[in-house]
Amino acid sequence: MMDWQDVLTLETKAQARLIGTAGIADVNFRVTADPFGNLYLMGRARSDEELKKAIGKLKEGDDVKKVYNYALVRP
Repeated sequence: MMDWQDVLTLETKAQARLIGTAGIADVNFRVTADPFGNLYLMGRARSDEELKKAIGKLKEGDDVKKVYNYALVRP
C-alpha cells in the first residue's frame, strides 16, 4: 500500500501525462488514485480514439497497477 504522498504524486503525474498529450482535451477528464496503485479516469471524451489514447497514457506510468475507466464518449 502507498502512503498518501505517493498517491498524490501518482495522481499528479497521471494528470500531467494527459495535459502533455496532443489529441486529448485534458480539461474534460479527471484522474484520481487509490493507495493500491489504481487510477480512476472520469469525464467525457469527444471520440473513442481520444478515450483510448487517454487510457493508454495513464497505463504508461510507474506504479500504476490498473486503470478503471468511468469516462463517457459524447461527441
